[in-house]
Amino acid sequence: MGPALALCLTAMAAPPQSAPVRPAYFSIATGATGSSYFPLGSLIATILSHPTGSVRCDIPSACGPEGLVAVAVASQGVVANVRDVADGRVDSAFVPADVASWAYNGTELFKSDPPHKALRAIARLYPEPIQIVISRGSGIKSLKGLKRRRVAGDSGDAANSIETQRILSAAGLNKRSLRWIDATPAQAAALMRKKKLDAFFYYGAAPSEVVGYLINDGVADLLPLDGKEAKAVAATAPYLTPFVIPAGSYRDVGDTLTLAIGAVWVVRASASEDLVYQLTSALWDSSNRALLQRSSAVTESMSLEHALDGVAIPLHPGAARFYLEKGMLGLKHADKEADAHPQPAKTR
Repeated sequence: MGPALALCLTAMAAPPQSAPVRPAYFSIATGATGSSYFPLGSLIATILSHPTGSVRCDIPSACGPEGLVAVAVASQGVVANVRDVADGRVDSAFVPADVASWAYNGTELFKSDPPHKALRAIARLYPEPIQIVISRGSGIKSLKGLKRRRVAGDSGDAANSIETQRILSAAGLNKRSLRWIDATPAQAAALMRKKKLDAFFYYGAAPSEVVGYLINDGVADLLPLDGKEAKAVAATAPYLTPFVIPAGSYRDVGDTLTLAIGAVWVVRASASEDLVYQLTSALWDSSNRALLQRSSAVTESMSLEHALDGVAIPLHPGAARFYLEKGMLGLKHADKEADAHPQPAKTR
């Protein structure tokens, strides 16, 4: 047998080599690098990425599809995130639930935009409770007690400013009925330490460092947002959900009732149903839970049980399929999904 024939027969007998999987990139717009969104996006991108041969990804549903490379990208803010998703500059983004709702309906910050009706949700990631911080000893017992008091809020954050006005309106107040001060949370905390401020509004995950330092040092307390006022606020906004800041979040502070705005992961309606289904599965796969909890403080409050709370835009069909399989649709969220996916026929 000549060498050329031997080489040919050897090649024929060798098993065929599978073609390498070409990487597919999937971007997640988050926020500034110092925001809570950016480290969470980086963590979720790590969970979703599925390089060929990854041992962790051998667990069914632990990762995205093989070859996927997910990347968290810093962004210019949540309004930009919505527009970047809508225009196809990024594949997905994290946005507050109120901003997603306004964008979908063309209201508030998006009045000058056509409604972004192609926006779809994958999940609420975690809640951002509304925290009304009051000076200890101020005697403020309710929202109405803020009248004519020195109250601060961050006018630089347009979304939070809108929500603050919504909350004040529920108590028959507005900024003109207060001694209003424009201040960032850090500035407000400094003013409260100097006894130059009675209350301020903080929007973000609990515990928060800026709030915690004030409470731990005996400077501040939390004012509950509950009762008729909370119901009046929530009635105007489907993305606001009742929330309890758990006892122990801050030193010597018990369970505190308030409302929360969820951080929502959004995509375009045109995204592949199978892709989004696999992303949703990986996000909530139990094998990833330890990694999530070990790597980011806000993930302590992430749970599949509350993945649909306050999601006021339709789910993506791939995400809806996942939640249908988990038995989580067909109740209070069913009407939100009518234009996002067909409901399966009920069987006996």
